[in-house]
Amino acid sequence: MTGVNPQRTKFYLINADEDDRVRLAVYYSTPQRLDVFADSVYIYPENAEITNDGGYNLQVRERS
Repeated sequence: MTGVNPQRTKFYLINADEDDRVRLAVYYSTPQRLDVFADSVYIYPENAEITNDGGYNLQVRERS
């Protein structure tokens, strides 16, 4: 491993059915925004508020 976070990472389930899923957690030592794509479609963060210009703002979640 290096001291720099990877710019692109792909994960595959080998010999798995198409409807098989796995929950994945990845730790990065430095905070960065991660963009997620599934089948070439951008997945917005769960705390994203879509703006009129097609962008988004991240909303702060309150801790319970």
